[in-house]
Amino acid sequence: MTDPGQVPVAVVSGLGTNKRANRFQYVNISQAAKSYLYMCNGNNNPIVIEYPNIVHRLVAGNGTTPWTLKGTDSTGGVLDPSQFIGITTYQRMIWFVKRDSASAWWMNPGILWGDIFEFDVGPWMTRGGFLMALANWTIDDSNNTQSRLVAITSGGEAIVFQGTDPTDFTDWKCVGTYFIGKPMGRRCYCKMGADLLVLTQQGIVSMTDITNTSTDELFRAGNGRIVQQLIQDATANYGSKYGWAIMYVPRANMLVLNMPQLTDLNYRWLVLNTITKAWCIFSNMPAFSMTLFYNQPMFAMYSTIYEGWIGTLDRVGADGTGGEAIEAECQQAFYGFGAPTQQKHFKYFRPTFITDGTMTYKAAINFDYSFKSIYGLVPAVPPIPALWDAALWDSPVYTWGSTLGVDNNWASAVGSGYVASIKLKVSATQSVLWASTDFIFEDGGMI
Repeated sequence: MTDPGQVPVAVVSGLGTNKRANRFQYVNISQAAKSYLYMCNGNNNPIVIEYPNIVHRLVAGNGTTPWTLKGTDSTGGVLDPSQFIGITTYQRMIWFVKRDSASAWWMNPGILWGDIFEFDVGPWMTRGGFLMALANWTIDDSNNTQSRLVAITSGGEAIVFQGTDPTDFTDWKCVGTYFIGKPMGRRCYCKMGADLLVLTQQGIVSMTDITNTSTDELFRAGNGRIVQQLIQDATANYGSKYGWAIMYVPRANMLVLNMPQLTDLNYRWLVLNTITKAWCIFSNMPAFSMTLFYNQPMFAMYSTIYEGWIGTLDRVGADGTGGEAIEAECQQAFYGFGAPTQQKHFKYFRPTFITDGTMTYKAAINFDYSFKSIYGLVPAVPPIPALWDAALWDSPVYTWGSTLGVDNNWASAVGSGYVASIKLKVSATQSVLWASTDFIFEDGGMI
């Protein structure tokens, strides 16, 4: 959790009790050596926080008075900024999404307030629905680098525009319409490198994959398929709940999917390690919403803000007190040891851990694609530092020049099967590396 007073705080009042009142989409803008945070929720006039804590409200007006917007829609009606529910920047222009419509609104490049113009995405929408979000996508090929505006619709279409002036149809063009599946919430996209990733009912969609003939192994032909069914099941059960979001965390090498569950206190993060390409789940996350703050993952539930991926303890107070051991559970892939059609009677197994602190663990073998639970935790051997003039030279009991310790005790195995997998539960207050696993078994025959 963040320390009180760590950052400037801007207090905004008068938002009301509508369910949209505390659900903002936002974008950060820097201009004339100043930083601004633009926020909109589809219920109130957009909020602009000028760093560090000056609050402005974007309201309908003459467009010349600071922080007023002047515009008329396609029917001649007067602009109502309180209906803006989405926001992005493209080609130095601020773009808004109007609630429950196919209408996008934009301002001239470099403008913070003033005249604002409507752009109707409806004629390009072939599956109905409304405009869910707008995203800026940069395409880098061998010829040049191009920015494109992606309109994501509730009907599951990604409509891609290119150009710098939406009023000039010799410059502004629709370069593609793609069916990607229904997007999950307003925060359904994130940028990862040069790619734009969209969270949909069918899983993670890469715009680079969709628009190219080649496929990226991460999200199409590769291990993105591993979690696709899990995402589909979650969207079927909890797709109507608020909180769906996708976020890339470069400093932690993580791609995070926030997935609501049955109760608001039981959200889950589906997390991809972008280096190893392995997936895992962070359970019981109080993450009604999440974002990055100075590249640090932050998430919130009701009136509490949490800071993630810091330290080696869970639930540490803002004053540094408290804290709990972090628990993890993992099951390896089932393996046939070179003979998947032969019975095996397992005698012993040995997981090897490397840690710089104390830990407890419980491990057992599951056979033939069984996913039985394991219970209880047992202590592992903590590292013993080598004390000068006291430790024995060349002894494996002591650690030399490091606080890292190794635990690799044999444990009895009970059972037999064609394929086997270790299931492991760990509780630790320091980092733990599961380095390897060894097995002792004897071959059997048909029973």
